[in-house]
Amino acid sequence: MRRGLIEWSKTELPESVFDTRIAAMRQAMAAAKIDTLVAYTNFTRPSAVSWLCDFIPYWSECALVVPKAGALTMVSAVSPRGKPWIESTTYSENLLFTPKIGPETARVLKEALPSGATIGVVELDEVPAAVGLALKGVGATLVDATDAFVTARASGDAAATALATIAAGFAHKALAAIDANGTDAMAAVAAVDLAARSLGAEESYVAIAPDLRADRRLLRLEGPAKLGAAYALRATVAYKGTWVRMIRTVVRNDTGGIVQKATAQLAAAIAELPKLDKLRTSDWWLVETARAAQPLDAVAGSAVPTAEAFPAGALVSVQASITIDGTTVLIGAPSMGGAFLVAPSF
Repeated sequence: MRRGLIEWSKTELPESVFDTRIAAMRQAMAAAKIDTLVAYTNFTRPSAVSWLCDFIPYWSECALVVPKAGALTMVSAVSPRGKPWIESTTYSENLLFTPKIGPETARVLKEALPSGATIGVVELDEVPAAVGLALKGVGATLVDATDAFVTARASGDAAATALATIAAGFAHKALAAIDANGTDAMAAVAAVDLAARSLGAEESYVAIAPDLRADRRLLRLEGPAKLGAAYALRATVAYKGTWVRMIRTVVRNDTGGIVQKATAQLAAAIAELPKLDKLRTSDWWLVETARAAQPLDAVAGSAVPTAEAFPAGALVSVQASITIDGTTVLIGAPSMGGAFLVAPSF
């Protein structure tokens, strides 16, 4: 659940950051022969729009129109009474409010585009049918602009790295709040969530594997459970639209340094990214990064059919299941440039 006040911190995300990102987007649009870009956002798909203009919805849906020149336009289904807040958190000069964003976005495009124009939609197949049909009715050529968006975003920037480092710090401190000697799974989850939100995370999702000897899956806790001799929790936190994951495994009476060995093994694998050879020696592994509308997309992993290329210095969240001396250890953290942003050591 998205909680707390979402504000635009112009210290952490100055307007110049968005000017640079929009310029990169327009360069990618020109290369793909796209005249205007449309990015859709809702509660579960906030990432593309927030990268371009900072806006993160608590609820409802919006469409951002990025022309090849000139001001951006945000078409929002939020009530006009939310206008002051949206104006304070959105890098867009034109804000329009309507209960049906599809027809209004289509109207904006029809008035602005010449005949024969091409509209690129980020993740076209994922936008709601009502929005997609309205865009189709504009009369322009409609294409998927996901590749262009990914190209524009791929190089990253210092602002995103700084926010990810803060979010990683939140995740680490939240997982450090676990009472390693405790036996109540609900208490452990509550401690992580409370710590993350108290630190300033705008979102916190906690998953748990209460007994790794019985089941290594990280799931949402649905009721009381006891913590076993080895258990793990994963904290997924967001700060200013930037998301990271971190995993902590607790092994009681870990006299052999099992968790430390697994952490070192993951660090060695991360040092070789984007090469995946060392990660592939894990029992299970996953690499995620922010690409388009989803906060984190799986780009490679033992359960990902086809690995997608990502730059050597990309900001990624990496997870793995590693067996040391017969004990399963789940370990994970965000990394960049071959090293942890914040090491998952506790």
